[in-house]
Parts: sequence; structure tokens; C-alpha cells
Amino acid sequence: MKSGRTILLETSWAGFLPPDAREYGLDLMGTNAGLSLFPARVFRNGDSGYESVHLHLNGAKLPYAEDRIHHFVGCVLDGKKPVITLDESLKLQQVLDAIYTSAETGREVRLKN
Repeated sequence: MKSGRTILLETSWAGFLPPDAREYGLDLMGTNAGLSLFPARVFRNGDSGYESVHLHLNGAKLPYAEDRIHHFVGCVLDGKKPVITLDESLKLQQVLDAIYTSAETGREVRLKN
């Protein structure tokens, strides 16, 4: 960043979560607070100790359905364009395939344009 600070983001598709946890979402964890999306919540130390603050979007709707499967099926049934295009899905799958191939071979794998 311009200030000289860095941001480190790590991703995971698996974790030790309670059985009632949501299936999809995003969690950002910092040293002073955390943010969870879908539903949007902030976790932090407050005046009375640890607190979880639900963020309300003032009636704003997310640009896509929280449940991606229902969104996709709805697009197919209604003839609408999905938020994630076929080209984007294909590129993501190519990246994932390259990661697996790299792990199996121990070599760098480059995507072809």
C-alpha cells in the first residue's frame, strides 16, 4: 500500500466450523476485528467485551443471490444472464487445474491465453 503497509490474504476451502455454519461466505480476520459477509457482521472488542455487530444494508440488495445454486437455476429457467459468466467459470477452472497439475508435478504451470 502507499503507506508501506502490506495486506496478506489467505484462502481456504475447508475449516473447522460449527455444523450450523453457512455454506457460502467470506470472512476477513484482522488483529483488531473481523468481518463476515453473507450475512454482513463485524466482530470486535467493544465497551462491554466481545461483540458481534450485524450490518444492515439499508434495504440494498446484493448484486447476486446468496444461494448460488438457486441463482444459477433461476437464470436457466428465466433466461437471464448469470452474475458469473461461462468464460469466467472456465478461466477459474483452468487456474484450479493448473494448481493441481503443479502440485502433482512439482513444476510451474503457466496458462495459455
